Amino acid sequence: MIYTEYDIGGFKEQVQVKIDWKEGKPQVRIKEYFKVREESQGFPNIFRELSSYLIADYLLSDEKEILRRIQIGDWKPRKELKKEMNKNNIYILLNREKQELYIGETKKTLSQRYPEGQKHHSFDEWKEYSIIQLPPDTSDHTRLLIERILIATGTKLFQNNLSSEKPVTQNENGLKLMNRKK
Repeated sequence: MIYTEYDIGGFKEQVQVKIDWKEGKPQVRIKEYFKVREESQGFPNIFRELSSYLIADYLLSDEKEILRRIQIGDWKPRKELKKEMNKNNIYILLNREKQELYIGETKKTLSQRYPEGQKHHSFDEWKEYSIIQLPPDTSDHTRLLIERILIATGTKLFQNNLSSEKPVTQNENGLKLMNRKK
């Protein structure tokens, strides 16, 4: 077994390579590990943001494994939007006080989609957001399809102005979908 360590941007990224010989042919397995000492971190916030996404794991995964690794972000306050760097997203905008939500998609980063000071075209009173980061090779067509499926699902579940059908959540405590088109 071979073991090697690389220093990437101040973090210790360890890559373990194991080679087994079976029937005269090498079988190579690569595992990626992160080992970061608290006192040596120069950029702990960057590490926290990047640590959930293991590059070698993604590169070595097959298509089925990649589909299981869609990154779903936590709810963040609107003021954090300018820090968003992930592209190719489905996003949810939320106003908890009014119980309203909006579902959207963007090929750009969310900070590029909604630059600071720009009003939202149909739901400017949002206070929080969450991002569902799609795999990098997701096509524009597929991303739009996912958005439309989520909006259509939302019209079945939540109060909205898109459908005359009674939604599942009809009481005053239910969410209202703020999208204006399916």
